[in-house]
Amino acid sequence: MVTERTAVKTGRAGELLAAGIIEQSGYRAILCQQQDFDLLVMADVGEMYRCEVKTSSRPTIDKKNAKCKPRYRWATARGSKAKLRLDPDAVDVLCLVALDIRRVYFRPVFQHKTVRMNLDISTMLDNDEVAQLARVLREIDLRRQA
Repeated sequence: MVTERTAVKTGRAGELLAAGIIEQSGYRAILCQQQDFDLLVMADVGEMYRCEVKTSSRPTIDKKNAKCKPRYRWATARGSKAKLRLDPDAVDVLCLVALDIRRVYFRPVFQHKTVRMNLDISTMLDNDEVAQLARVLREIDLRRQA
């Protein structure tokens, strides 16, 4: 049974893991839980990116579809009852954390149109996190310039 305390610990562990990977990628990560985001990512050139972190503690198996591979699932929405998509005016980067394998997946929020996200284990394991983060931040920079 997942308690609120367990969920908070899982979320916090995901934020710390994400911050470590961001730092290892050559950026600064500042934990600053705000209403719309959990981290600030800072580039050496002074650019800042607001990052929302969502954490999944382990993959799940779809009991209705035995052929379906185990996958990680994240609720990527805001709000407890009415689910609202992440607002690209309030947050720039979505960081999905697979806590058990200590991997992350970055996505620009302006490209994320759903309230849920599913990724299989191989997608998480095969992801080049450093290259993906650099690509995501470039896409955000290009959108800001437009």
